Amino acid sequence: MEKIKVIIAEDEPPIARFIKMLTEQEEDFLVTAICENGEDALKEVERSSARLLITDIRMLGMDGLELIRRIRQKNQEIRILIISGYKMFEYAREAIRFGIEDYITKPIEPEEFAGVLCRVRRHYAREERLERQLRLEKALKNKDGEAWAENVPGELLEVMNIYQSGDANENIPFHVRMMEDVYILNYKDSLLYLRCPEAGENGKAAGKLRKIMELQSGRTVAGVLIRKVRAREENIWQIRELYRHVRKLAVPGQKVIQDYEDITMIKPLKRMAGDERLKRLKIDMEAGNRKQFMEDFWKLFDAWEKKKETVYQMKAALYEMAEGLGRVGWLQGESIAWKEYIDDSIHYSDSYKEIRENLAVFLDESIKEGNDGGRNGKEARILFEEICELIEKRMDRNYSLAEISTSFGVSQPYIRKVFKTFAGVTYNEYVLKEKIEMAKKLMELNPYIMIKDVADAIGYEQLYFSTVFSKREGMSPSKYKLTYL
Repeated sequence: MEKIKVIIAEDEPPIARFIKMLTEQEEDFLVTAICENGEDALKEVERSSARLLITDIRMLGMDGLELIRRIRQKNQEIRILIISGYKMFEYAREAIRFGIEDYITKPIEPEEFAGVLCRVRRHYAREERLERQLRLEKALKNKDGEAWAENVPGELLEVMNIYQSGDANENIPFHVRMMEDVYILNYKDSLLYLRCPEAGENGKAAGKLRKIMELQSGRTVAGVLIRKVRAREENIWQIRELYRHVRKLAVPGQKVIQDYEDITMIKPLKRMAGDERLKRLKIDMEAGNRKQFMEDFWKLFDAWEKKKETVYQMKAALYEMAEGLGRVGWLQGESIAWKEYIDDSIHYSDSYKEIRENLAVFLDESIKEGNDGGRNGKEARILFEEICELIEKRMDRNYSLAEISTSFGVSQPYIRKVFKTFAGVTYNEYVLKEKIEMAKKLMELNPYIMIKDVADAIGYEQLYFSTVFSKREGMSPSKYKLTYL
């Protein structure tokens, strides 16, 4: 981690020297300037890359509060610690309004001071980790091996790829998000975990990613851990193949975990033979026998569950079925829309039965001649508006797709279809967009608001909020606030 540069504003030299000694006793901190008044401190902050200001309240000329106010007009990023002999509540309340790190009264207690610096260090370590994660995600998305190699946090990596049903990001435990040595990247519809093992670390540390994999709470989980991967440009293609392997392991309602010492130890999975019942469906389509088609559709899932067919094979077979339905005119619209519905039905269901029921209702309604899908457009619009109203009223809540499905008595894929129709995005994308818009309004109305308070208002943990906000807006929440000062 790069040294955190510190500016001290204190008009009593002995106290300033004592603060400097305490600061530089802590790892990762470097005092770059000591100023005896607010004017000099302001100039130093404006021309330097300091990330922490330690200031007194009472100084000759510009006092500490005015210094902080002037700094906050242009700089929302720097952390500020006040050290003062004054315990007056008015001073503390005014300082808190400007978003300070802490308010310590003299005489300084070394342990209390060290605790504040520890929080500052953790804050910047998380920010650096977040920025690196975003660069790595971008490199993966753009297949940019050079950018990947530049941003990988070490020469030797532990790599883990996990696919699970539902929203993967919602299932990341809070304590895992806060791990300082674990990077979590979104990759397609899965999560990629990276960690750089330290030389000589014990077995407990070495098994950290394995423990994370075992903690996954989704009912459909497939994960592969590779303990030794050399960091290089070729990782982009290795991760791509790893993802394909993980997808072929996923079985509805089961947790499948594989652990390899080296990525070359992964063996290709055998391709399943064609299913006779799928051929039966094709015959039903060609014969125009809709009733028999639905009966055979149910039997197909019974056969799949019996032999524990994987998500990968099921999806390929259902894609083929949807194309056949389109050819015989039983399904209207573009095939890509039906494929999206199949994807959602599988990804947001936790059993063969649930996948079958979601698809069967949709198919039964869709293949009936002259039927628009059971619910008319007006009913679908009303459902969409009622869900949106609930989201708007309780922005501090995080209603999962499953909770909305239960509350309104409709399937999860149908809700996603309704949101695709009326909002042009999925349910989760819509909720995220609305929460980010609310966060932006809060920061526009009060640029001095604490990031934690913004995150709380929209029901997000602070680190997760900073992550998703930065991805969508291209800047951190702190930098966004700065544009409205």
